[in-house]
Amino acid sequence: MSLSGEPEDGSKMSQICTLLTDFGEKDSYVAAMKGVLLSKDPSLSLVDLSHDISPQDIFQGSYFWWGAIPYYPKGTVHLGVIDPGVGTQRKVCVATGGGQILVCPDNGLLTHWWRETPGARAYQVDRVELWSEKVTSTFHGRDIFAPMAGLLAAGHLEPEDCGPEIQPILFELPEWSNQGRIWTGTLVNVDHFGNCITSIPGNALDMGPGNRIRLKDGTLLRRVSTYGEAEKGELVILEGSSGQLECAVNQGSAQSILGLNPGDEITLTLDDPPPR
Repeated sequence: MSLSGEPEDGSKMSQICTLLTDFGEKDSYVAAMKGVLLSKDPSLSLVDLSHDISPQDIFQGSYFWWGAIPYYPKGTVHLGVIDPGVGTQRKVCVATGGGQILVCPDNGLLTHWWRETPGARAYQVDRVELWSEKVTSTFHGRDIFAPMAGLLAAGHLEPEDCGPEIQPILFELPEWSNQGRIWTGTLVNVDHFGNCITSIPGNALDMGPGNRIRLKDGTLLRRVSTYGEAEKGELVILEGSSGQLECAVNQGSAQSILGLNPGDEITLTLDDPPPR
């Protein structure tokens, strides 16, 4: 960013601030954060990405951010609070890259976005005078992160002026492997529809639509290009919008059939071609 509050590529600040938390919406937590943000600039546009991240699930939050952040206008500030270490010595972080600004605890929440954003930089926030006057030990989202995000989104603060540059904490992403007709990976996410998304890239399987894949328990899945190619209730495998292979059921839940959960290992074996 320049002193005029513009990102380094010269684009204007978008005045947009997105929010991602594991707070749910039953309590006042998200509303309080929004009040702090708007107190910095009432003209800010606040966008709720999600408040339904599973409690303390940093990996899920990181994966969610990766799927959403690249599609926002340059100059957008993204506030993420999934913070099981609130009140401890974990760092407060501001990161920049790809024309975006991210504000979050330094606990791995940046991982997916960081690894896909060349030239990303991160700074440890050590300017306590920019936080709320009273900082509680249990609600840094309201008392620390929201004030910082509001100042950044309003163009009153530059990321590099928040504190020293750091290498953020990143966790290892699930890998995948291939040996002949067998691919092994990890289930990284189950979406709202029950689609089971794996760490295996969609282009890793050199096979055409109609071929079949067998899971470790013997379950067969037909390879398709889109959900509509499957019969209602049919279990299939395809490349999803994330670019990863996913197991799906047309108008149904693959998770309810396969019993898979994020973190489970998944093995795909190319089955013999169907008889003509």
